Amino acid sequence: KSDKASEGELLSQVEPEDLIKFGLIPEFIGRLPVVATLNELSEEALIQILNAPKNALTKQSQPRFNRDGVDLRCSEE
Repeated sequence: KSDKASEGELLSQVEPEDLIKFGLIPEFIGRLPVVATLNELSEEALIQILNAPKNALTKQSQPRFNRDGVDLRCSEE
């Protein structure tokens, strides 16, 4: 198995006690009712998330930038 796969398997088994041993304070961990691990997204998936939905972040940000005189453009590159 690749190192990334092994790392993902380990992270999926993290318990709150592990986070405390890692150095996070118990009061902070107590405020996290669920610990969930996610799979890594590809660059293509991230671009799709930013651009594809009707309420895409890039589309929401354009008017804000325009108010400040900034022309926000997102290319396929």
